[in-house]
Amino acid sequence: MKVGIQITTFGIQIEKQVVPAVIFAANKKCTIMKKSIFRRQSTWVIILLIGLAGFAAYMFYRSDTFKSEDYLPVLKSLQQPDGDRYYNLGFENVFLDGSPKGWHNSGYSSYTIQGDSMIKHSGKYALRIESKSETFAQHYGGLTRSIPAIYAGKNITLKAFMRTEEVDQSIGLLLRIDGNSGILQFDNMMQRGLTGTGEWQEYSVTLPLPDEAETIYIGAILSGKGKLWVDDFQLLIDDNDIGEARLKAEKSYLAREETEFDKGSKITIESHTPLMVTNLEILGRIWGYLKYYHPAVASGKYNWDAELFRLIPAVIQAQSIDERNQIFVDWIDRLGKIKPAKNKTADTLEVKLQPDFAWMEDPGLGKTLSGKLKAVKDAARSTEHYYIGLTPGIGSPIFKNENPYPEMKYYDDSGLRLLALFRYWNMIEYFFPYKHLTDKNWNTVLTEFIPVFLNGNKELDYKLAILRLIASVNDTQATIVGNDNVLNRWKGINVAQYSIKIVEGTPYYYHPERSSSISLKYRISFIEGKAVVTGISNNEPSVNPLVLKNGDIITHIDGSPIEEIIEKRKPFYPASNQSVQLRTIADDLLRTNDEELSLQIIRNGKPQTCKVVCSNIRYLSGRNFSKVSSHKFLSSDIGYIWPETLMNDSIPVIMRKFRDTKGVIIDFRCYPRKDFTAFTLGSYLTPQPTEFLKFTKGSIVQPGRFTFSEVLKIGDENNENYYKGKIIIIVNEVTQSSAEYHAMAFQTAPEAKVIGSITAAADGNVSWIVFPGNVQTMITGIGVYYPDGRETQRVGIALDMEVKPTIRGITEGRDELLEKAMEIINE
Repeated sequence: MKVGIQITTFGIQIEKQVVPAVIFAANKKCTIMKKSIFRRQSTWVIILLIGLAGFAAYMFYRSDTFKSEDYLPVLKSLQQPDGDRYYNLGFENVFLDGSPKGWHNSGYSSYTIQGDSMIKHSGKYALRIESKSETFAQHYGGLTRSIPAIYAGKNITLKAFMRTEEVDQSIGLLLRIDGNSGILQFDNMMQRGLTGTGEWQEYSVTLPLPDEAETIYIGAILSGKGKLWVDDFQLLIDDNDIGEARLKAEKSYLAREETEFDKGSKITIESHTPLMVTNLEILGRIWGYLKYYHPAVASGKYNWDAELFRLIPAVIQAQSIDERNQIFVDWIDRLGKIKPAKNKTADTLEVKLQPDFAWMEDPGLGKTLSGKLKAVKDAARSTEHYYIGLTPGIGSPIFKNENPYPEMKYYDDSGLRLLALFRYWNMIEYFFPYKHLTDKNWNTVLTEFIPVFLNGNKELDYKLAILRLIASVNDTQATIVGNDNVLNRWKGINVAQYSIKIVEGTPYYYHPERSSSISLKYRISFIEGKAVVTGISNNEPSVNPLVLKNGDIITHIDGSPIEEIIEKRKPFYPASNQSVQLRTIADDLLRTNDEELSLQIIRNGKPQTCKVVCSNIRYLSGRNFSKVSSHKFLSSDIGYIWPETLMNDSIPVIMRKFRDTKGVIIDFRCYPRKDFTAFTLGSYLTPQPTEFLKFTKGSIVQPGRFTFSEVLKIGDENNENYYKGKIIIIVNEVTQSSAEYHAMAFQTAPEAKVIGSITAAADGNVSWIVFPGNVQTMITGIGVYYPDGRETQRVGIALDMEVKPTIRGITEGRDELLEKAMEIINE
């Protein structure tokens, strides 16, 4: 026999072929030629098999060098018999050190992350994430892996079984969906506040799956102290296992083949004139308009950033208006001919906002350029767009295919700084549902900020310019997202702190195990227009005498008056209204890069000076939300609900307890983190389905146009057993987004009253935006209105009675809003 060896990418195949042996025949008797041991075929086969076994063992131990994503077809055929698939979702394949193959550690090194063969849900291994002794309260550990988003579907669900032991901060499953411009969808379950000790239980996260998704990230996260086990991940596309999910059709776009400017714009503008600024303003406006309105750009035929970088030099060098206008005319002509839209029947949707095209009538543009711009407006457009989409079932914008330029050089790339401004300004112009509510006329913002973005050539200058620009939209949900080191140094890496002893039932995240105390920062709130120390509990035993006390009025910090500090910071703190802006400023008021702050305060009417110790903000402990009860009795006939820890499955029991009370207080000075309870609890509060809000959403075919949805209702038909006592809803500047949505639902109850002060006034789902330099931000992506069309953005939830805390009440340790709520019930 002859043995043929064929070496392939994933193994070695042995082929056998029968050939005539060398035979000697004599006198009809066959004799086989005698051979030495090394000339026998069987010997060489044995040697080959031993060599193959050694090679296979070597490749097993070196398997971490393979990237499974590169060989999906082959790996799929080699899937494990236990249904683990080729993504190792059950952690059955591990390295010698116990770490699961294909997964990557994330977070801090103060966690042990490995396979556990003793405690598992099924199979040979589960994943264990365990905090070490040096874990701090602000630390987290986790395991993640990436999966190519090659699947077709509307929704993606991540499921897994989790087991916990003495977990003191929120844990959760991570599901994140990225496009080439950054995050498209994200949920890590942190808002559900899952803590404590518990046996195996299945959890799930579901998100929309945008067509432009490129990478899916899955994983599990443990924050703070404790142990977390995870096992049997399952990924579903429209409720189908990923192994059986349909693959989406591959699309090719010419825009993605353009790579000339991937590292930067190659543009440096050292000075600018008023004419140059005017020309750049018109360029930014036309560039954004064509980006969202021209069919050729929508089809992905052009890399629109590259088009901008090629045009900027010609525009800034234009010596006359006519020369400038001709540049734009030639540019539009190069994009190709367009087809006018066919006449359509008028839709019946109620329109809230229409796009603003008044700028096209500017005589300075000339008749030719104005005519071409108007022709683009009237062109036929598809609902598919390369740069913009709408979240299915929600309508919030998804900004797609935006290059984050992570290697941006801040000091000399004027083109990227202009791109940042033009990109954001046009996103707001065409897809922000509250553009009409900004303090500034949005039409003037572009001209105002061109010099700001051109002049700042350092990273801090650039990011402060972004903060100022974001603040111009007056949206509490719009700010720079993430732990930015440059902005942290600007705010101060240290903060004024005090320490308390750890005792049984201490409702705070634990600090290092070697310490018997935890660090808390002094909380500042603006009461009666003054910066007042609040939130120090008299029941907490402090390690040392407290420097500050509840009710202290801070007048100066390191010699600077509070009023002066506030005015300097306001431009950099985005917010829907002044109350929430002061809330966010107050949170950073005692931050510094020094080890102590000198404060001038007023205590009991008398001025005095004191010094407070400051230490790194990462050593802070935070409140453990899970240890705050979701409900209690304030008296025999008054119930109390804290929505932050309220769960849907507990609501029937709670409402049976409160059935015969005179009233229930729902305190929304928090965020509903554990569950979305609006409809479950709301069904107990109204006798009939009751209208409580409606949305507006934008349009891809007509960017800048926003129409109302149908009105949503809360409650069940003929609900004779609804709660008939008084419902008092407490709100303030902390009540934000989902909390505002819930409050709108519950205030439909017949005996409901909302008391407190103006809320954060930022309701609705958020949309992610990426600036060059990979700076991430968000905006409120859909409009939220009362059924009669009243605004909620910037003005907040409608109040029945304004009630605010007083400095005297803070000093005396009273909760004046809660007292007022009880008084109303007892009237």
